[in-house]
Order: sequence, then C-alpha cells, then structure tokens
Amino acid sequence: MLLDKWLPVLTLAELRVALCVNRYTSGFHRVEIEMGVRLLAKRTGLSVAAASSAANSLQKRGIVAFASGPRGRRRYEMTISDCSQIPNSGAHGECSGNM
Repeated sequence: MLLDKWLPVLTLAELRVALCVNRYTSGFHRVEIEMGVRLLAKRTGLSVAAASSAANSLQKRGIVAFASGPRGRRRYEMTISDCSQIPNSGAHGECSGNM
C-alpha cells in the first residue's frame, strides 16, 4: 500500500484523516467524498480544529485534495499517486504498490 510509505513522516492526525478519506473514497469505489469537517472529526476521533489542520497539511503534501462544496462541506479525494513526494524515498520514488 502506497500510504504505508508515508507512515514514518505523517503525524497521527494526518494519518487518521488520510485513512478516513481513503476509506470513504476508495473503499466505496468513489473518486471523492463530500463531508463536513465536523463529520471528518467524528470519524477520525479528532477535534474539529485538529481534523481541519491535518486535512490542510495533507493537501500541502499532495496526499489529499479538497474543495468547498455545498452546505459548508468539503469534497475530499486522495491525490497520492507515487512516492516521488515522500521524503527519503529515493530520487525515482522507489516504492511499489498502489494506494
């Protein structure tokens, strides 16, 4: 699993958010999922502030993307596709497997 390569560099909050987004997108055969930050916080066991901060950090890292949706919700999607962005993964993104 490609996300496994990020385990040493992600914070616990970032990992929880990434796993939640992955579960509700790939796990349900969807490209994106719409959910509010409060629901994301509930599903990850984080505070609203921590869930929002972790999502923002994941977006900066290129792992998760989100855009504002209707009713104050965000549309999240997993954007990680290779290991080239992972610190210490080698010049050519040396890892194998999919998300």
